[in-house]
Amino acid sequence: MTLEDELRRRIEDIIQQEAVQAEDCPVRHDVDYASLLERVNGIGTADKQTQYEVLSEVIGLDPDFAYGLYKMGDLYEKSGMLDWALHFYGRAADNDKGYLPHKARVQARSGDRAGALATIDDIQAGWDEGYHKSLELAMICHKLGMHDEALQHVDRSLAHWPEYEAGWIHKADILEATGEHKWAIDSLERCSQLRGGMSSYFAERIKMIRERM
Repeated sequence: MTLEDELRRRIEDIIQQEAVQAEDCPVRHDVDYASLLERVNGIGTADKQTQYEVLSEVIGLDPDFAYGLYKMGDLYEKSGMLDWALHFYGRAADNDKGYLPHKARVQARSGDRAGALATIDDIQAGWDEGYHKSLELAMICHKLGMHDEALQHVDRSLAHWPEYEAGWIHKADILEATGEHKWAIDSLERCSQLRGGMSSYFAERIKMIRERM
């Protein structure tokens, strides 16, 4: 049995146990959340099994601990297990809407266009867009092939923070995908200026785009 198979089996047991606990037990008010946060952050680059064990224990102490649920979702997403990633991101977002972009991203990766669009609506209805949240929405829309909407969101992100390097890189990605090669190059050149010079990565990428013009 592979590690992924073992994790799947064990997480099914955890979910069943948590469902029973949620029905039978009131929400715990004696949980030391500072300690939980410290434990979650302390796993760092530990192996997947160790991360899983720590996160399972933390979630067992409080099944609604959004950050722990998010980290478990992240663990599964990085392992390519998108069904479980979506499960935990969804639970995290139920307790803290700030995790909705992660849910939408996995829905988009999984090909669930309708689900991702519904989650995007929830995001837009729930809170104001800042530079990071706008970029998250841009990336999700781009993955769904909604390039016009993606550009609108990335432009909002850059309006919040014109020096946001990741924003310029993702804008270049979107523009390149739509055949706007000149503007894609302009975005990459803008990012290279922010970084203080043209790196080999940007130079090579610009060269490749120019070859397709």
